[in-house]
Amino acid sequence: MQIKRFENHWWLNFDHKVSVEILTDGRDYRGLGRVKCDNSHLRSGRLPILPLIVTSDGYRVCRYSIKDVLQDEGEEKVSFLLKLHIINSHYTEQLDERGRAIFNVRQWPPEAVRDRGGALRVEIGACHTLVGSVEMRGFTYSYQFRSRKHPPYCIHDRASWEIGGRSTKNTLVQGENVAEPYKRIDNKQDRFSTAIYQSGEPLAQFRPAATEIQPFSYQTKNGAILVTMPAGSDPFNFLVEKAESSDEIVCWRQFYKTDQSDGKIIQRMPPIRVMYGKAAMPCRAEELNRYSAVRRDLLREAAIKDAREDFEHGPAGEICVTERITLEDFEKGIQKLSNASCSQVVVSCPADEGPMDSAGERGWKATIGRAQYQIEKILGKATTLARRRGMQLAVLWTRGPYRAEDGRISPEDCEDLCSFFKKLYTAYGIGRIYLCGDMRSLAMGSGTSEPFWQLLNKDLSRELCLLQPPAPAIMDHLATRHHLIGNEFFYRNSSIRFPYDEMKKTGAAPCKMFFRGCANKLYYRTVYARRENKKYALDRWWNEQFACINMALKAVREHMEHPRLLPGDNGVLWSNGRDGADINILWSFNSFEWHAGENARVYDVMQTEKIPLGDGGLFKVDQYSVYLIESGG
Repeated sequence: MQIKRFENHWWLNFDHKVSVEILTDGRDYRGLGRVKCDNSHLRSGRLPILPLIVTSDGYRVCRYSIKDVLQDEGEEKVSFLLKLHIINSHYTEQLDERGRAIFNVRQWPPEAVRDRGGALRVEIGACHTLVGSVEMRGFTYSYQFRSRKHPPYCIHDRASWEIGGRSTKNTLVQGENVAEPYKRIDNKQDRFSTAIYQSGEPLAQFRPAATEIQPFSYQTKNGAILVTMPAGSDPFNFLVEKAESSDEIVCWRQFYKTDQSDGKIIQRMPPIRVMYGKAAMPCRAEELNRYSAVRRDLLREAAIKDAREDFEHGPAGEICVTERITLEDFEKGIQKLSNASCSQVVVSCPADEGPMDSAGERGWKATIGRAQYQIEKILGKATTLARRRGMQLAVLWTRGPYRAEDGRISPEDCEDLCSFFKKLYTAYGIGRIYLCGDMRSLAMGSGTSEPFWQLLNKDLSRELCLLQPPAPAIMDHLATRHHLIGNEFFYRNSSIRFPYDEMKKTGAAPCKMFFRGCANKLYYRTVYARRENKKYALDRWWNEQFACINMALKAVREHMEHPRLLPGDNGVLWSNGRDGADINILWSFNSFEWHAGENARVYDVMQTEKIPLGDGGLFKVDQYSVYLIESGG
């Protein structure tokens, strides 16, 4: 590698044709600027990549001075040793017992001062690997911060990445982003964010990586792929955002993990791998297949379990429990959902009888108590009914504990809800509890702002009771439904009430949309609930066509492990192994011809008949059909 020094910047030129610009101002380090690979720009450099470091006592680093530069020729690595200048920002990011911010009020010097005994080490090295069968070249950068006087609290990795140095014409793929998993930036006015918004306000800005959001950024442009991801599996919070009128795609990560060595507290940010490669992607289907392959390799290498494969739902139905439901009603619901080929029953808590905001703390808790009583009353008598029919039971819970004016809940209320969930598992064998609705925004008091569902998951993990965050497993929010059509691929192994009315408004044929969901293992639920005539029944739209699709999915889903989208939106081909699969499942959206191969056997699952094959295993595929293909090996 070569290092070329200029007046206000340096260039690090690695041997594999990757160049990284280091911005300087005299002896001050200003961050990473432009990055090029084979003369293709990976970022504009208008926003320098420079960490934001905050300490637990309210200080932040505001200036970095170069103390030394170390070069390791054998590993193609350069280390910058930096002296730090800090200033009291007062805001500590800690919360008091009322959930309000704690400020450092001791002193406020008018200008930055040297943090003697504090230092930052920036390491930049070469990166060359194979991911998703694509040769990827790039580099890594990491930070190591220590300070004698000011305990580290958080390192913010502030970066922006744009193939070609501009966001325009780039496509962002963020698989766990429920609202918009696939976004093409057509012009500077386009916006994108992985944050969750409600009424225009951010409800959850930075989201936990690998649980609520994928731990890497992914963008493509004209066959080029750009991926950024931390090495290892350390937890962090993540945000990807493209603001209106901006030409930058911001990738902002927050790292909180600290270590102790020789009496000093050290905070390390794992190496961020920046990887760039090119692959043939002539259509959207091939683009998403490539994304899926890259995603699979990245998560496997980091030993991160894919959130979309965490739990196998199967075709599901829902029983909406109210105070008026009887055991006979529930038994009929189990029977009807079983006849609809559902393998899972989601029991949802009672709907609100009226506005709870005006009920006060006593009224709120009374309503929660009634909901818990009703759930237990039904489950206590009906658990065996579901198991007798081989159906799994789950609970959908939307009732949050009472919140104070600042939005926090008491530890006692949190403990009460934890005890209720534990009872569902231990007494009734509920294997899955979904948190939805108001639960997504709750956080526990006593000085922590950790999402409520995460706190519950930590406590209940010992009980093996699997709690699921609001996304991607449960998506009953109208704001997300218009993104479903054509994007079913991203919601694989998720469960959602089938948005029949919304589908009709878009002009889409509901039965065809139901088929497309099942083809991608998106499990649409039909609901058994109390209707206008005060009798319990399935959704009015449910008929034998939907039941037939559910039946086909139930019959073949054990072979549906690895999907491949077919070009031209012709369908989805699933295999039960990565290579040399002996059984393939073909879900067709159009009519076309398909070569099954010599000596193959093909069965029409929905018509329950064997398909005759022509020369070379050729057969005609009918629109909206399901085929099981056995290889002739």
